[in-house]
Amino acid sequence: MKVYKEIKSYIENNNLDLEKIIKDYSPYISTIIDNMSKNTLVEEDKEEIASEVFFILWKNTEKLDKDKNFSPYIAGITRNIVKEI
Repeated sequence: MKVYKEIKSYIENNNLDLEKIIKDYSPYISTIIDNMSKNTLVEEDKEEIASEVFFILWKNTEKLDKDKNFSPYIAGITRNIVKEI
């Protein structure tokens, strides 16, 4: 899955549209988690990691460069969380 949307396309009324991000990026996050963990995590752990990714995005909305692509941000956050496990 290749998603090349700018961050600003997910901002409505100065708020991050998490519903849209979750819909668009859940498969991408799941693939990163599976690849890094070599499919050793149970589904609940994968869901917890994905939830943490979305929470970090929401918490740091103001720090995001709105003109950049979203995929690298999401990939980096996901990789960092999986490394901590």
